[in-house]
Amino acid sequence: MHRNVKAGRQKRKREVRNILPADQSKTYVSIYKLSCGLILILFTILPKTAFCQGIFQLDEQKILTNENLDYYLNALKSERFTMLKRKKDIPKFIKEQLPWINDKSIADKNEAYQATDVIMDESLPWRQFIFLCTNNHLFVATYVRGGVGEINYILFVKFRDHQVLDVWVGYGPCKKLNSIADILSCINKNQSKKNGLHSNFVDK
Repeated sequence: MHRNVKAGRQKRKREVRNILPADQSKTYVSIYKLSCGLILILFTILPKTAFCQGIFQLDEQKILTNENLDYYLNALKSERFTMLKRKKDIPKFIKEQLPWINDKSIADKNEAYQATDVIMDESLPWRQFIFLCTNNHLFVATYVRGGVGEINYILFVKFRDHQVLDVWVGYGPCKKLNSIADILSCINKNQSKKNGLHSNFVDK
């Protein structure tokens, strides 16, 4: 019985191999191997976030050492941006992958938020947007975080094809951060100072 089953399987394999000419079979095998190789290369060189829309994992060391800051500063100086008026205008994928700026975590400019450490309403978010703008691959925001003293923050997000690829966030020790010019001026004044743009943690 087992011998008959095994013989039948071997016969079917020979029949399948005989369906295609030898040269065409080799071609399909080559294409298959090439496809597997390309997929492997993509998984190796592209960021993990390019394959799944989960919460983006911040590289805190990269942020705290400002390794990626110059890229954003150069873009702010040379590229055009569209201003956004409200948080609902922020692309949905950004709010999904950076949950600390989603609709529940941050208030619009004129909305109430937790401005002090005295909690009067637990439903209020701790952050409030000040300024928002974007273009086809960058998102820029400034916001204030309440608590024991209000702190202004600057946020840069690089994205492509609805995926967050890189983030820089730091605090801006400046009272006015309502434009790209304000952001550039604040960073320029404080970047070289010790703890000028960061404490020992990243807001998230």
